[in-house]
Amino acid sequence: MRFVVTLIVALVLTLGPSSGQASAVVGYDSDYAGESALLNIAPDPSQPFQVFFKNTGTTTWQKTLRAR
Repeated sequence: MRFVVTLIVALVLTLGPSSGQASAVVGYDSDYAGESALLNIAPDPSQPFQVFFKNTGTTTWQKTLRAR
């Protein structure tokens, strides 16, 4: 879940003005690269789902673990 939330935040940060250009933070940019298979499940259970992005910015992405 944390992975999906992180990717959603990254996507929101890279959305720029209506011109389609990403301009939120210098050095950070990404392109949508795909997602895992769509899920069709009942309302209660949960299943993993992944969204993939390619780093197209000049800053290296680093994986960090945060305490819950």
